[in-house]
This record gives sequence, structure tokens and C-alpha cells, in this order.
Amino acid sequence: MVSGGQFFADGFALRRAFTLEEGESRLISYLSNGGCGCATVGVENGEVTCDGALTVIEWKAGWELRPAPLPCGNAVAAIDVRSSENVFRVECRPLCGQIRVTGAASAVWKAKTPFSRPVLTLIDGQKNKIVEITAEHADGKYIAMISLSRGEARLLLEDHGESITCQGNEVIVKKRFRDLCEREVTATYLWGGESFSVSREIILHSRPTPNENNVGRLLLESVIARDGKALCSLLSPDVADENAVFDYFGEVFSVEDPPYGAVKSAVAALTRKGEKTVGVIYDFDLDGEGRICNVRCLDDE
Repeated sequence: MVSGGQFFADGFALRRAFTLEEGESRLISYLSNGGCGCATVGVENGEVTCDGALTVIEWKAGWELRPAPLPCGNAVAAIDVRSSENVFRVECRPLCGQIRVTGAASAVWKAKTPFSRPVLTLIDGQKNKIVEITAEHADGKYIAMISLSRGEARLLLEDHGESITCQGNEVIVKKRFRDLCEREVTATYLWGGESFSVSREIILHSRPTPNENNVGRLLLESVIARDGKALCSLLSPDVADENAVFDYFGEVFSVEDPPYGAVKSAVAALTRKGEKTVGVIYDFDLDGEGRICNVRCLDDE
């Protein structure tokens, strides 16, 4: 499937979809409101590969290609960190949205959101070396922090928002969600010497009435915002366990209408498995009070 622009495969216009056999590849180019781009897309060992500016989403019915957000200022930024006899190299690659550690430790993370113009800074005075990454984001600022020790690199913190403030041992991130509740969230990360703890202040600027057509979207938007109070208000008392719900859905970063046949009450959640972006479709059973009493993954049916 292709969506979000006008796509071409080896120069020929695509309407909605195309097929690839094992070992085949195509040069895919596109035009969209956000710009233009291209990538070579292929299939290796049953998986889609992509080497350029495309977002690849894996669905049960196949793969979807979308234009990738194109960062301004996409040069790679890097810093070398020395600790005793250990040498680490931390790189930020805006074009592919990666943070990479090599040297005395090895790790690769897919950033949660596109960023541009990254700046890497070494923070001293801690047990392990810590690298702070600050960058620009479409809606404001991006921040990540990585702890480095021999053989291990840990992502301590990653977030983005309209504003980011660092005060002593605190990092304060403020953001506005474009969801049905128009949430305004202030997340405060507190450094405890080994890791960050986080607390959130959440303000709802809209309170839509839940119904069978929007309750699933409201639930998943609560998962994205980590809004346990709003989440539990949508659930039947027998299943109103916010931690269990957070664990079940994992890290959801977008809620959408399903791209192919599903009932009207179903919603699609975009999440990540490793470096892959995966789309999963859910539907919801309601109790007599109109609250969710069961979540069904339609991809398993």
C-alpha cells in the first residue's frame, strides 16, 4: 500500500499498491505536501527493506509506504567520549532518525520522532558518562540522554515538546497533544543517580462524551499521553487496571483509522517492534454502561 502522496515505482505512477517478490527491489519516488523523496524498496527473507526517505509500516495485510518527514539540517552529528581506557562514539543521524553508539559499547535506537540539527554534549560528574542530545523537532524541541559504560549503552530519557527546560536534576517537557481531549501535558523527569523517574501534570481542554464510535480512540490516546485517570474512566471496573492496559498496548505513538476493512468502532495503533513500525487494529466490547470491558486485536482473529 502507498499513502500520503503521489508515488512512482521505477518511474511508473502507483495508484494504491504494488507487489514485490523475494529478492526483488524497486526505486520508489514520491511527491507530497511535505516535499519529495526516494528510496530503494526490496524484500529480503520475507521482510521489506528500505534505504531512503520513506516510512515503512507493517500491517497484517502487507506493508504500507508513506513519505518520511524530511528534516531540515540532516547532517550527522557525533561526539567521541573517553572513560579510562574506554572510547565511545555517539552519532545522531537525522535523515534515518537513528541514534547510534559504537566503540566500547554498541547500540542503535530508532528515535521516537523525527529531529534535525542535533547537538551532543557530554555531562560529567556522574558515575557513568552521560551524553545529552538536543535537537529541533517539528513542534518544538527534542531531547535524549544516554548513559555509557564499558559494554553497555542505556537510553535514559527521550522526549519532545513545545518547550524543554533543564533545572538541576530535573528535565521539564511541556507539550500539547492533537487528540480528542486536547491534552496539555507537563512531564517532569527527576534524576536519581542511576535513572530518571517521571511525573506528569495533565490538563484536558476538551471532554468529549464517549460513545461506541470514539471510545477506542479515546482509550488509545490516553495510552499515548500516559493519562491513567482518563484511561480508567473509560474502562469497566473489572478491568480498570491502568498498568495492565499500558503493558498490553506497549508504546503506541499514533492512533488512526484502519487502512483496510474493519468495523466502524475499530481503531489502528502504530507502535514499534525493534526498529520496525507496526500497525495493529483493535476493536472494543462495551458493558451496559458504555465502558470498555474487553479489547480485541482484530489481527489475531
